[in-house]
Amino acid sequence: MSSSPRDYRHQPLDAADYPDMGDKWLFAGVDLAPNEGLETGVAVVDRARGLVRLDKVNTNTQILCILESLGPSRNVVVSLDMPKSLSIQGEWRQEEIRMFPLRLYRPHSGEFTDRWGARAWALYDELVRRGFTVMLYFNYQAKNRLELFIPFRTRTPRGCRALQGMIKERLNIAEIPGNLSPISVLDAMIGAYLSWLTYVGTPQEHFVISRTLGARWVAEPLRRFIPKSVRKPRRRRY
Repeated sequence: MSSSPRDYRHQPLDAADYPDMGDKWLFAGVDLAPNEGLETGVAVVDRARGLVRLDKVNTNTQILCILESLGPSRNVVVSLDMPKSLSIQGEWRQEEIRMFPLRLYRPHSGEFTDRWGARAWALYDELVRRGFTVMLYFNYQAKNRLELFIPFRTRTPRGCRALQGMIKERLNIAEIPGNLSPISVLDAMIGAYLSWLTYVGTPQEHFVISRTLGARWVAEPLRRFIPKSVRKPRRRRY
């Protein structure tokens, strides 16, 4: 499948385009690193948001091995975080990518910018070939949409501890380990929650799936899913 600039489209899908989403059993998140020299986090939850597996790996082969060990690929949804290209220079340029993840062209010149690591394209296509339901997503965007705000840098021990507590409180992922998890694994938990959200949530209300980036699927969370039984009653105004 080609990933040339001219293949770029942003086309929201209807629920009829993914009718088998309600048949899934396991939901994985992969915080993909730009290359195999850096660590990649993997997290898997079940329908009840209970943790099935947490792992920290490096190579695509290891990622594929973990996902295939979960059972039949048709029962698994995988959310794959898009890693930034290491060729992007400058802190402000990198921050622009995080704030505007789908802006693939420079605003004034119209020039295409290869902002994302090519590793994601290859892994996405291989997972699809093996029968998984795969969606790309952007971790920075997901954190903002799911209200996972913390006042610390996430790559510090204090930041990791705060993010882990926020994930436990707001995403209600069960059986999170008591010891401190690395940031790649915490980010993978957010991806696993997004995979689960596409199973239990309502399209256009909790999430949007678009066909874009060379006909691949991109998932965007809109808001967290809160069951009616645990929603807080509104305060009556007098």
